[in-house]
Amino acid sequence: MFSVCLCPPSSEHDINHWSYVLAHFKPDKVYLLGGLERPEFKRYLGVRDAVEIQTADELPTDIPLVLFAPLQGRVFKGEVSLSRFKTTSFEDVIYLFGADHKILDEDLMGSRKPDISVYIETDSNDEMYSFVAAAIALNARRNG
Repeated sequence: MFSVCLCPPSSEHDINHWSYVLAHFKPDKVYLLGGLERPEFKRYLGVRDAVEIQTADELPTDIPLVLFAPLQGRVFKGEVSLSRFKTTSFEDVIYLFGADHKILDEDLMGSRKPDISVYIETDSNDEMYSFVAAAIALNARRNG
């Protein structure tokens, strides 16, 4: 079982991208970190049963939390490259993807620390859109 925790999209454009990723990789559970600015986003995302949480402290503590963060992230930095991280290492896992247009900060994390922080190798140090990181990471999980 795997779950996805994401900062809710802030525009219709972002919703379209996330709905595509969630529809094609079908996580068992979706958590929306920081709550929703617009409640109708759940319907548009196709995840009406998504759980809204204010901080990562509300995530289950008995399931490993894997944070995807840029290698040179401003607040959280990736420590292990995706090519070295075995995405199937955990049978049950929560993958946490940050926000696209705001920084995933310590307030949203609360006191919960990720069990591992993973970055996706790129040819530049530019940050990646979270839905792109999710598609890459979840595809890697699917392909073992």
